Amino acid sequence: MLADSGEFRFQQVHGEPVQSAALLSCQSTKDDAPQPVEDAPQLRSLHGQRNTILVIDDAAPVRDVLRELLQASGYPVVAAADGHAGVEVFRENHQSVGLVILDMVMPGIGGPETYQLLRQIDSDCPVLVCTGYSGAADLQAMRQQGIAGVLPKPVRLAVLREAVATLIDQHREHK
Repeated sequence: MLADSGEFRFQQVHGEPVQSAALLSCQSTKDDAPQPVEDAPQLRSLHGQRNTILVIDDAAPVRDVLRELLQASGYPVVAAADGHAGVEVFRENHQSVGLVILDMVMPGIGGPETYQLLRQIDSDCPVLVCTGYSGAADLQAMRQQGIAGVLPKPVRLAVLREAVATLIDQHREHK
């Protein structure tokens, strides 16, 4: 979810509080209804590089802003509008994906269920939960199952970049 101001902020990475002055803002100008998978051909063309980021979020403004910021930081990005679409993109292209950024609350299958399906496909790919949802039990269960971190919305741009760079690098080192 977006805060009323349209700002995103990260508060934790790997369970540790973080601080940053830069805030990412966006205006909700597009329809938030789920859209089809976006940029799949780009992901397929990068097969084997494992630096592609898959963003799974049902809010179009969030997907768009995350994609633009991550691409501006040099990462190839593919986005999916819901858990079903995200799982399908991941199933077909998990060899290229170095990180998944996953929303918790989406229509159809939510974050916890999507996470389980992603793990069945590739249990080594880090998943970063980016959410405005405060369901402590769900997040705690996902932490115990191995999510890479939780980045509560609103998200701080510098923290997003740092978390993504760290997780992509760690994932590359393990492969």
